[in-house]
Amino acid sequence: MTKSKKIGLVTWLGGPNFGTVLQSYALYKAISSLGYDVTVLRHHSFIYGLKLQLGLREMFPGSETARKSAKMQAEELKVRTYITTHAYQRALKRCEALVCGSDQMWNTRFNFNPDFFLAGTVPGRKIAYAPSVGASDFASETKPAVKEYLKDFDCLSVREETGRRAVETLTGRKDVRVVLDPVFLPEPALWEDFAAKADEAPLQPYLLCYLLRKRGDYGKIVREVAAHYGVSKVVVVPAYENPDIHISGVTVLSGAGPREFVNLIRHASAVLTDSFHGTAFSVIAGKDLVSLKRFDDGDEASQNSRISDLLASLGLEDRSYDGNWRKPVDWKDVRARMASIREESLAYLSESLKNVR
Repeated sequence: MTKSKKIGLVTWLGGPNFGTVLQSYALYKAISSLGYDVTVLRHHSFIYGLKLQLGLREMFPGSETARKSAKMQAEELKVRTYITTHAYQRALKRCEALVCGSDQMWNTRFNFNPDFFLAGTVPGRKIAYAPSVGASDFASETKPAVKEYLKDFDCLSVREETGRRAVETLTGRKDVRVVLDPVFLPEPALWEDFAAKADEAPLQPYLLCYLLRKRGDYGKIVREVAAHYGVSKVVVVPAYENPDIHISGVTVLSGAGPREFVNLIRHASAVLTDSFHGTAFSVIAGKDLVSLKRFDDGDEASQNSRISDLLASLGLEDRSYDGNWRKPVDWKDVRARMASIREESLAYLSESLKNVR
């Protein structure tokens, strides 16, 4: 294997969404660490992409978080953006393998983008690493197209067990693997170095809250969790999905970037979140966390399974607010489970790329 093996990574780079940009960064680093030459390939529609290139519009106007995210990507990733389908397809075909993943790229109830299924591309290997279906199934009107796209994949994996069932049922394939979100793949030292460039976290012990949903009872829950962990300071990082969050008596840190997000979790006494990646980074940092349901039970578009599947795989079911979250975490057991699944996930990625032509 040499650096000449070119891998095209098709992913959500994100903007103000921390999890989206961090999973892209982590997967890029994981593939690079195996010795491959990785480029993130991005496709915008002609008019939209042209306006971005000419500076006639911003992707996320006025967002300090998006600005910090873009700066981090420029520092850490090799990215090529194409504004015509022809140029994009040519770029894909120059790669010896294509990897798509991760995050909710395959949540067709939220956004159906054929590019995220590597549509119309051959001749190199096509590999899916941990894309999330998000909900329990694909949107019914997209199933014929999705089934067609997935038949050409050399290696298929998803991020959640519910996603595996959806893909297996749709395609009939029995080789669909469940692997960890990319943020779990790097060694802890990578995230330490990554966070070292962030603005400093508060020195006083604090409960960190990262909440994507607007709920009237969040104030009560925040006070309950803070009291349990014996901290008087509560820090809230506004999410892109919930930018105007207001909870009485808390410190709101607007304008945090991806580095600050990781750093704030690493230094928190505990974390309260309804976010998948808020949960994931809390586990990576070994922080007590309390997980809230972002969606109501019975909601067809519910994404709760993303978090419940992750917690179940690590023996952390009790961390749900509806569970026994006050029970101490057996971190030795959690780390052992995480190490085992991480080893399997890295092996899947390595084996998938090993036969690149």
